[in-house]
Amino acid sequence: MESELIAMQMRIDILKEQMEKERLLNGLSEEEWNVMTAGIRKYIEEAEERIEKTMQRVPKDNEENDTRQRG
Repeated sequence: MESELIAMQMRIDILKEQMEKERLLNGLSEEEWNVMTAGIRKYIEEAEERIEKTMQRVPKDNEENDTRQRG
């Protein structure tokens, strides 16, 4: 589970980088870009918060595997 959450966070990071490159390619100011992408940025922030909260509740992959092997 932890590795899946880390992968999700990595995809979000890549998306953010791609969005920044797109802004630069289109020659938009940061303010213009922020207005245009407000919805997706809010969605990304909410997803990151959910990932962070879930990471705090989920046992580490190694701990999870140890528990399964012992049980």
